[in-house]
Amino acid sequence: MSKLNPLDVFRDFSDLGNYPVDSERLPLVIAYSNRKFIADMVLPRVTPVSRQSYDYIAINRETAMRIPDTRTGRTSEPNIVELKGEEKTGKTEPHYIGSPVPQADIDNAGREGNPLDRAAEAAINWVLLDREKRVADMVFNASTYVTGQKETLTGTDQWSNAASLPVQKIGDALDKPIYRPNTMVIGRAAWSKLSRNPEILKAVHGNEGGSGIARVDAVRELFELDNIIIGDSFYNAAPEGLVENMTRLWGKHCALIYVDPRADTTKSGLVTFGFTVSWGTRQVKTVPVPTMGGRGGYAVYAGEDVDENIICPDVGYLFTNCVA
Repeated sequence: MSKLNPLDVFRDFSDLGNYPVDSERLPLVIAYSNRKFIADMVLPRVTPVSRQSYDYIAINRETAMRIPDTRTGRTSEPNIVELKGEEKTGKTEPHYIGSPVPQADIDNAGREGNPLDRAAEAAINWVLLDREKRVADMVFNASTYVTGQKETLTGTDQWSNAASLPVQKIGDALDKPIYRPNTMVIGRAAWSKLSRNPEILKAVHGNEGGSGIARVDAVRELFELDNIIIGDSFYNAAPEGLVENMTRLWGKHCALIYVDPRADTTKSGLVTFGFTVSWGTRQVKTVPVPTMGGRGGYAVYAGEDVDENIICPDVGYLFTNCVA
C-alpha cells in the first residue's frame, strides 16, 4: 500500500473557501511589509474595490490635451467639454500560497515565537515577492511602451561605459512623454553604475567627473524628479530541484514614468502610468491537516486578490540594458 504524503493533502485542499479567515493572524498579514519591495511605489495601490471585477477610465489623450474655447459671453452659457475616455473592465486575480506547520513545531516552540505567525508572514512574503516580479516584468517590458519612447542601450551608450552621456540621454527622454515623468524606477545594477558615471558626477558635483558616487537626492534634483525608486530584490530563477540561480529581480533597466498618487478607478480626470487594484483586504486561513507529521499540523494560507494595470503607457519611457 502506497504511503500518503501529508503535503499532498496540504497542496490539494480543494475546499479552502469553506474555512473561516484566521482573525488572530489577519492583522499580522495585513500589516506585513518588506522594505526591500518597491512594487507599491511603482504601481501604487488604489482604493480597494468591493467586487472581483472593476471599471476604470482610460483617458483619451486627444481630448485631454486639446484646449477648449473658454470664452463666454456676458449672458451666454459657457461651453461644456466632456473628458472622454474608454471605459474598461479589469479583474483582480487571486494570489495565495500556503506554508506547512507541523504540530510538533508548535508544541516545541520557545522564545522564537509562534510558528503559525511565522508561517503566515512567510506565506505573504512569497506572495509579495511574486507581485514584485510581476510588476518588474510589466514596467521593464518594451511592449508596454509606445513607439519612440523606449530604447535599448548598447556599447558606449551604456552607463557603465565612461564615455556614455546619461545626462543627455535621460534629459531627452524626460521631454518626450505628454506628461513629463516624475519618477525613475531603476534596478540596483543600473543605479550603481549610473551614480558613478563621470558625466553624472560632473553634473552633480560641479567637477571634472572623477571618482566618487552621486547621492540619490542629488540625481533626483538634477533631473527634477519627485522620486527615484531603486529595486534591490533578488529571486531564485532556477526551477525547483535545480541548482539555485540568484538573479536581480529588477535587472539592469530604467523606466521613467509619471505617477499621480491621487489616481483611482473612480477618478477619470487623473493621468498616471499605472496602478494596482485590490479586491478587499489580504486574507489568511489556518487549515488543520490531521495527516501531517504523525501528530497532525496546519497549512497556513495567505494572499490577496489584486490586478496590476498599466493604464497610460504614453507617460513612460524605458531604457533597457542600461549597463553591460
